[in-house]
This record gives sequence, C-alpha cells and structure tokens, in this order.
Amino acid sequence: MSLGLIFAWGSFDHGGGGPAKREAQRVGLPPPDEVPAQLEVAAPAEILSLLLTRNAMPAQPVLLYGSPDRAQAVAASLLRGLPTSNLVHELNALGLALLPRNGGRTLLREPGKEGVGLGSYLLVPGGAPVLLQAPHSDTDLDTGRILDFLLVEGNFASGAWNSVPRAFEADGGRVNADLTRAPVSFFNSFGLAFAEVHPEGLVVQIHGHAREKRRSAEGRSASVIVSSGTHEPSAQARAVANCLAATMPEETVRLFPEEVCELGATINTNGRALRAAGFSGFVHLELSRELRWKLVAEAGLRARLAACLRPL
Repeated sequence: MSLGLIFAWGSFDHGGGGPAKREAQRVGLPPPDEVPAQLEVAAPAEILSLLLTRNAMPAQPVLLYGSPDRAQAVAASLLRGLPTSNLVHELNALGLALLPRNGGRTLLREPGKEGVGLGSYLLVPGGAPVLLQAPHSDTDLDTGRILDFLLVEGNFASGAWNSVPRAFEADGGRVNADLTRAPVSFFNSFGLAFAEVHPEGLVVQIHGHAREKRRSAEGRSASVIVSSGTHEPSAQARAVANCLAATMPEETVRLFPEEVCELGATINTNGRALRAAGFSGFVHLELSRELRWKLVAEAGLRARLAACLRPL
C-alpha cells in the first residue's frame, strides 16, 4: 500500500449524510457511502474535508480578525514562500494556525474544534498558479470533495474552503456567514493576495446548482455554467468554457451571459474585489448535481476538468 491516505466516503459528508442521501435518491444516483466505499489516493496527511466543517458553530461568525490589508500582506508573504517562522505570530493574531504537511504542503486553518468563519487553506509548493475555492463546501454538496481531489491530482498551487456553513441557526436567529457576499473576510484577503502574487493566474470558484431550480431552459439543461462575474465574458472564462465543451462533449457547458442568463456571479464579492484590484482571472463554475456525482466517482473526468483550469 502506498503512503497515500484512504478517503472513506461513508464516514463523512459535506453538509451531513442525510441531505446527501436524500439528494442522491432524488436524482437517482448512489449515496455517498457507495461512491465508492473506499478510494486510495495520494493526499496530504489528513482528509482535508474533515478539518473544514465543525460540529459547533459560533453565535456570530468572525470572518476576519484585523485589517483586510494586513491579512492580505501576511497571506501574500506566505504565498511567496517566505520563512513561516517569521509569519506564525502574525497568523496567530489573525486567528489562524499554520500546519506543515507532507510534501512541503502547508495547511492554514482555525485552531480548535469550533469554526468561526475564517476558512481553511492549503498551499502546494510548485503547483500551477491556480487558487481553487469552495466557499459553500457544506451546502453545495461534494464541491469540497472535488477540490480535495483536484488539489491532489491536478497539482494546483492553493485551495480555499469555508469553515462554517454560509447560513445557520444560532441563538434563535438565522446567521449569515456567506463568504461570497461578505465584502470583508480572510477568504477575500487570501484571494487578493493570490492575485497579487500570481497576477497571470486563475482564481476558480466552484459551486453546485440544482437544475430544477433554474428559471430558463438553458439553465435547466446545463451541466456547467461558466462565468467571470461580468456581463462580458473574460478571455479566461471563455477559454475554460471552450475547453470544457471540447473535453466533456457528453456534458452541456454554457457560458454566461451568451448561452445562459442566470448564475453569472455578478454580485459575488470575491470576483468584484479581484476585478477592482485589476485581476481578470476570476472564473466561476456552477456544476450540476449529476456532474458533481460523476466527478467524485471518476478520476478520468476529474482529469479532464483539471486540464481546463489552467491560465492562458
């Protein structure tokens, strides 16, 4: 057996096994503990997803400690590979712990068992200049798993996940911790730092959509909706859409707004902040429930997706 780690789908599911199984039954696909029962892959020294969604939620999320500019500067130093010993104190002040991992990887996460909303981050030395984001990994089922796989198999430079759900009940009220709507968050500062260090790179944000909730026939038929968060597609978004359409001919790929007029991420605060900083490499993907199941189960399909998520 290799030194890779065993992913046991039956033991964990983003958002809980109940919702995942009900969704699987609805679309006629196998539940997560059957897709497959076990799969061995080369990965860091822990299942990343297990670190992301906590059992206890804060009454009020804290999406950033300190100033966003300072958070961006510290994250940029980390992404540039500066000695981590010089950054530990500042990261701790930001509420984050730095954990070295196998193969030179670095995991950045909140210490303890209770998440507050800062998020979790993986840095992979020598990876392609792409930041993969799953800001709704608990509710957009399997998007966190897909990122886990892509980071391991696709050799991308960095990954980012939410650490608490985008919305939850606490103290008798509904709490909003959506990282794609908050104008200030460490998640946002990390993305801006990545764009600063890799100005020609990509920030690819992966979401999940339900076809039956779409307003248009184009949306209901879409396996993937690609956008740049703008009403004129960027060259990067167009290139990703064209590549996916060519390498996944069995799937329906649509580019916003030319081929579909919904789920274009035009109010996504992460994309807006990146564009305001002069970065044009933000690409937003909406994956159907059926395609997410396939990506979890099929390494070949994941490889085709990964091949399209590269800078121009």
